[in-house]
Amino acid sequence: MSNVLFDALTATAPERLWLETPDGRRLGYGDLYRLTAQLAQVLVEAGVRPGDRVASNVEKSPEALALYLAVVRAGGVYLPLNTAYTATELAYFLGDAAPAVFVTDPSRQAEADGLVAAAGTGGQVLTLGVDGRSGSLLAAAEGRTPDFETVDRGPDDLAAILYTSGTTGRSKGAMLSHRNLLSNARLLKDFWRFTADDVLVHALPIYHTHGLFVASNILALAGGSMIFLPRFEAGAVLDALPRATTLMGVPTFYTRLVREARSAKSLIDRLAARAPTFAVEQAAISGLFGPTPDPAQAAERMNRYAEEGDGTWSGEASVDGAVGGYVFSRIKRGVSERIVLDETMLHAADARRLAERAAALADTFSGLGTFRRKEQSTPVRGPLDLVQAVLDAGRKGLSIQRYKGLGEMNASQLWETTLDANARTLLQVKVNHADDADDMFSRLMGDLVEPRREFIQEFALDAEVDV
Repeated sequence: MSNVLFDALTATAPERLWLETPDGRRLGYGDLYRLTAQLAQVLVEAGVRPGDRVASNVEKSPEALALYLAVVRAGGVYLPLNTAYTATELAYFLGDAAPAVFVTDPSRQAEADGLVAAAGTGGQVLTLGVDGRSGSLLAAAEGRTPDFETVDRGPDDLAAILYTSGTTGRSKGAMLSHRNLLSNARLLKDFWRFTADDVLVHALPIYHTHGLFVASNILALAGGSMIFLPRFEAGAVLDALPRATTLMGVPTFYTRLVREARSAKSLIDRLAARAPTFAVEQAAISGLFGPTPDPAQAAERMNRYAEEGDGTWSGEASVDGAVGGYVFSRIKRGVSERIVLDETMLHAADARRLAERAAALADTFSGLGTFRRKEQSTPVRGPLDLVQAVLDAGRKGLSIQRYKGLGEMNASQLWETTLDANARTLLQVKVNHADDADDMFSRLMGDLVEPRREFIQEFALDAEVDV
């Protein structure tokens, strides 16, 4: 027998890249294999036996991700815990799961010792720092042999436990077997067509299933690599995208990325009152608003918008002392065309804000990109194209009807949205006293948030509403 999940996730050639971090660290699959061997030795010496739980409440780092595989390699059951959990919440999980080892941040060791003692499970506390390079776990692993006999575990043996969010009661531990996690990763790898050539921007946390089991398991199974970011930051993700083939995220990620591009678009749109939008955009990407302007490079980027038969743009510093700035010109079908970006524009507040983003814009839009959706491809020359392509793709096949209020609806709209018993279940609330009705309306519809929150917390679980 073998260790089903670990063997599948570490079958990639050791010389291939596993992940890289923003500070320049590059770890291969061979490094991962050695690190899991060293960590597994420490876990076994700490008392972990096949089937024992190992709880982890540490910040994201390559070592924290390797800890997950080390637990599986040692035959244990990995239990990731949200780093935002309070001591009260951690006490519940530790008491319920009874882990043999609890790994936490060095700054919380005293608290962790107290929680483990109160749980009465006899577990041991180890620490792993936020930098991923400090703490008692790595100190004990340092210098150990890279050899470790992987513990045999079958398809139906437990590999991990994930606790539910607890929105409808106490959190419950969902038990995930080796077969569960491996079949899920294999299915998604094939369905999403991941290969060893893929590079994933990993900006998700690793205490829930998406960032831990979906993202990292799929890439390991495919033999691909990750750009491993400590957290989601729109700028850092945009900087990494040119070197990647894919990004996994939650909806908030994508709305923030679009918002970032929209923010650049709004700056460009405001400056476009003085010059064509495409010229302002390409000037910003080329750094024309920054300390080292290059009008020739800006002109070269402007030519990306040229159509067959158009002339070629050229750019130079303006010789008009009264205007200053830069002049771009070309001959189009025998007619001279001229665009001026004057000094007033170059020194505008919006231009300075664009200059601050020049490096990120240049990195993201250095080449002519392509936005692909199924069989359709759209050229992406800058943030304006990107925003438009995303919005167009989102609208494909959608028909959106917005109803602002009952008084603005016609009879069919009122029936469709409110009265049709097959589509809506109405909750009728009767309040006999006018003062009570007024108080309830003020609490639910007023400007103050706290009374509304208190009302919801008090009555939400008692209401039986078919939504």
